[in-house]
Amino acid sequence: MATDGVKIIDGDLAHDTYEYIMELYDNGASAEIIKKEIPFIKEDYGDETDFYHEIFVTAYALAFWEIGELTDEILNEVKRVIELKAGVNLWTKDVDEKEGKKRQKVLDRFLEKISAPNKKVRNRKKYRTTVVSLVVSISIFIALSSFLTYGQMMTGSYYTDLSYNIAVNGGNEALYEKIATWSGINSYSYSYQTSAEIDVNKYGTDFAKEELENKKQIYEEDFQENVGKYEYNTLGLTIVMVNNDYFKSYVKSLGMNEKDYSNIAILGDDMMHYLGQGKSKVEHYFNVKAGESMEVTMDDEQKQIKISKITTERPMGYESCYTEGGYLFVSEDYPVVTKDKSELNSGNLCIDAQKPSEIENKLTDLKKEGEDFEDIMITNLAEYADQQKRIIILVSIFLYGFIAVITLIGVTNIFNTITTNMILRSKEFANLKSIGMTTKEFNKMIRLESVMYGTKSLLIGIPIGLLGSYEIFKSFTNSIDFGFIIPWQAIIISVIFVFIIVGLTMKYSLNKINKQNIIETIRQDNI
Repeated sequence: MATDGVKIIDGDLAHDTYEYIMELYDNGASAEIIKKEIPFIKEDYGDETDFYHEIFVTAYALAFWEIGELTDEILNEVKRVIELKAGVNLWTKDVDEKEGKKRQKVLDRFLEKISAPNKKVRNRKKYRTTVVSLVVSISIFIALSSFLTYGQMMTGSYYTDLSYNIAVNGGNEALYEKIATWSGINSYSYSYQTSAEIDVNKYGTDFAKEELENKKQIYEEDFQENVGKYEYNTLGLTIVMVNNDYFKSYVKSLGMNEKDYSNIAILGDDMMHYLGQGKSKVEHYFNVKAGESMEVTMDDEQKQIKISKITTERPMGYESCYTEGGYLFVSEDYPVVTKDKSELNSGNLCIDAQKPSEIENKLTDLKKEGEDFEDIMITNLAEYADQQKRIIILVSIFLYGFIAVITLIGVTNIFNTITTNMILRSKEFANLKSIGMTTKEFNKMIRLESVMYGTKSLLIGIPIGLLGSYEIFKSFTNSIDFGFIIPWQAIIISVIFVFIIVGLTMKYSLNKINKQNIIETIRQDNI
């Protein structure tokens, strides 16, 4: 006897046939694909061909009826095998007439059942819903984590790590010296700017040449009528003339002899070049070394400037500044570029104040004193920095709150979906246990299912989350330049979170199922 009982699903062949069809269906396979994987017509099952054929056909028919795909071909074959009475005869012969009659009743009830349309077609969306719920939670969490990271990077990039907290744009040396006498000022620096041009083919690095080529392409795209009229052979250099007192201290901080400050020219042509994935390197515009001279063009006049030092440590007011070609820092008395300050760009004053608000108020009052001061622009960087910190806190609270809500919804959805699905499969599990599956084997099967849910969700959710992260990254680069960062922390948290949630939910459902009575469960909707 190749079956444990007279029921339709009561032996290895019936169970394997039924469960394989259901597994394919739950994983999204169509009826056509299932039929190709498990052909309906079977020719031989051993010595007791008709009996085995009856087991296969009835299990096959039950599965297709439950998924709503039972065809007339399958139904007619069921009717034929029932009329053959192979199962009834075998049960009567090998056991007794009573068991044979039981088998006949089971077959008759079964035929009656599948002859009517199934009004409760098995819903495979439970599997899909579980995976989709996990995918949505994973992708949103990763994307929002990236949004928070980039938001903090952007807001934290302004007005931070500066050596001053008040900036004054405009004015003249007399004004700056007057302000410097006020109490409550720790240090100050003022400067003037002029510009020069450098032959990029002679002194430019590959990076500089690439930058100019990109600029040329953009220019030609925007102004097609001017193609060929302009040559991009020069690179700009901003020359910053710093007041003597501060420049001396700046030179000293670089380990140089401040006594010779008037002949010192310091090059700051570094720029952070972002390579992506959080990686970056410092690039330089000019191919020149400390101690070498560089030919510059100022007001159509060529001059030689000896570069005393190349550094990334910039003076007050220029810590976070960037310009194409970089800066050359010199003193007011530098002989090569000294000119009437009235011919230079308006000055800039940087102040490190003990109480920035008080200095700001005094500067505001100063603007009211006369026309000489009314054009100056005052910036309280300390106030802006505080604003940025508050923005970071508010954005963090909002995003973490949003992530928490999304996560809670996702967890609730996942819990409900998995537990409901497990309850709906109670009879399936009871049948497995009834044919000899041990508790250990059953628990192992459920754990493997949990791994499958989690793995498939992560394989789909992580790429979608990364795609969302990259789109967020591109939107932020419109405001500030930095490299794409893979949110490894968010990915790791997602992996741990998914397996914990799925594992705990499966364990909860498993405990409920293991407490169920196998016989009572099978009797429910018993065919």
